[in-house]
Amino acid sequence: MHPYHYVLLIENKDNKDMSEYTDIADQALRNSNPRYQYFVDMNKIGKVEVGNLQYGTNKDWMKKKIANGAPTIQVKPIRILDTEEKEEFFLDKVIK
Repeated sequence: MHPYHYVLLIENKDNKDMSEYTDIADQALRNSNPRYQYFVDMNKIGKVEVGNLQYGTNKDWMKKKIANGAPTIQVKPIRILDTEEKEEFFLDKVIK
């Protein structure tokens, strides 16, 4: 796979393998974002990858942040893994 690509991590209580939705996610991104389409076509980024998160991962993240002193109102769902702390926490919860 291309070294640069989006990774969509989905958590679901049924532990269904969400990777089967890779083509659907890729098509949705292509339809909604012409820049994504362009960069994939130019081989600047690879196709989106869909992965599976253990059920409860987002809730565990919120509990962790609150336990470490973050005000409850400040703890939001994570959309981008933009820190090493987030990367380690969430990527450790990916179901292989």
